Amino acid sequence: MAVAIGVNSYAYDADVVLGADSSVSADADAKYAVAIGVYSGAVYLSFYNSGSIEASATGYVGFAAGVILESYGDIYAYNYGDITATGSGDYVNAYGMILASSNDVGLYNSGDILAE
Repeated sequence: MAVAIGVNSYAYDADVVLGADSSVSADADAKYAVAIGVYSGAVYLSFYNSGSIEASATGYVGFAAGVILESYGDIYAYNYGDITATGSGDYVNAYGMILASSNDVGLYNSGDILAE
């Protein structure tokens, strides 16, 4: 099994900021493969991306996710950059962004979000 995570953060109150010159990548290649570009879990969560985030999973079973944000409170996500998730294999899925909250979720996107 292979697990790759480019950025992983947990906090009560999180502001995740990736600037225009930033680049984050995660690549996993195994029978069971999981690749996550950026993961953040917080009670209060905001996310700003102007850079490049890539996740790639290759295997028999698994997934690739560009960004996963989880919160018990509100999530505010702003993407001005590029987020790409690539899955390759019989049972490998790809997700550009996953936003999960028990409250409100807001997403503003003027960049590119791609899952293939």
